[in-house]
Amino acid sequence: MPAMKFRDATQDDLAAIVGLLADDTLGANREIAPPPVAECYVAAFRAIDADPNNRVIVAEDADYDEKYEKAAEMARAKANAMREKSESEKTREE
Repeated sequence: MPAMKFRDATQDDLAAIVGLLADDTLGANREIAPPPVAECYVAAFRAIDADPNNRVIVAEDADYDEKYEKAAEMARAKANAMREKSESEKTREE
């Protein structure tokens, strides 16, 4: 099996991302399936991408368990970094 690869999503990934959402049981009735990618998704992606506190990440060549574990690991790392920053700011204020 190829090595699991995670990367930041680009606007070129939107059709695949929205397609997955539209293919889901819940999303089938509320998502606008591409092509083309609806402007509301492009605008949302740009807003998320512009915010340094958010990331859209795509997984390539990974099964569900690998994706879930990697997502959890990345979320824990982000939470730890935010907690350390918050604690550092508290120390400076005192």
